[in-house]
This record gives sequence, structure tokens and C-alpha cells, in this order.
Amino acid sequence: MTTSDLLAHSVGLTPEPYSQSYATELHKRLSSEQFDPNNRVFQTHTETNTTTPNEMNQIYERLLAGELLSPSSTSIALDILSRQHLNRRIPRYLPKSVQVLHKTGSLADHLNDAGIIRIDDHNTLIVSIFSRGHASTEAGEDDIAHIANRAVQIILNQSSHTIV
Repeated sequence: MTTSDLLAHSVGLTPEPYSQSYATELHKRLSSEQFDPNNRVFQTHTETNTTTPNEMNQIYERLLAGELLSPSSTSIALDILSRQHLNRRIPRYLPKSVQVLHKTGSLADHLNDAGIIRIDDHNTLIVSIFSRGHASTEAGEDDIAHIANRAVQIILNQSSHTIV
């Protein structure tokens, strides 16, 4: 199943080949958040195509350790993560000297951000924050940003190491 198929299902459409009318309807439903709450992307059981924060942390830990990809592919993946432009979550309240390599995710009231926070040469934090049910997107992003900032402050008050 493709990402396009999952998006179509999430708003109650049957996936079909691209056409202007289909794309317009999909965009309209996504923009107005006409989501199907019974769709599998909104289910809480783990048999669907989902991951947990702990699993995301393990992926990032293995990526940093060079256990997932070739060295050149690892460098490319980390570079892509470092260029994330949606920075209102994990990086929002962090000092500019802190490097954040992350991937955000959003669907309906679900707001997520997961990644690697390189605090300095001796401290790296891997964090995954998955949330839902915020009063607004802005409030959810602010909560994620505050959690990440607090975690970094705790690390800065401890010895040098990687914490997952």
C-alpha cells in the first residue's frame, strides 16, 4: 500500500489512479480534515502500519551506530534529517548551537517529532515524542518543544553520554 493509498483511506476515499478531479477531492478532504476516525491509521493497536516512540528511538540509535545502512547511505540519511524545515517542535526552544536531525509527523490531532539532538561534542540525545488531543496544532507543537528543551537541560546537568 502506498502513502497515497493511506492518505486516501484516511479521508474515506477509495484509492484510484491520478486524475485532476481525484487530486482535488483528496486535497479538499485533507485540507478540511475530513478524516475517517475508523481508518487504521487512527487505531491504537499495533497490528497496523505504526511504530512506537521506543521503536523510533531504536531506529535512530542503530542509524547513528551505522547498523542500518552503508556508511554513505547513513551520511545521506543524517543529512536529510538535518535539513528538516518544520522546526516548531523539537528544535523550537533549543539553543542555536544544538544540532537537531529529526522527522515530524502529523495527521488530524496526532503530532509527532522524533530525532537526534546533538547537544555538543560529548552529549547526544535521541528522542521521540508522539502526542495527540491538543487544543490546537500550535499548543501541541509548543508542548513537544518544551519537552525537548527540558530533556536537553537535564542532559546538560549530567555527565557526557548518549541517552535514548
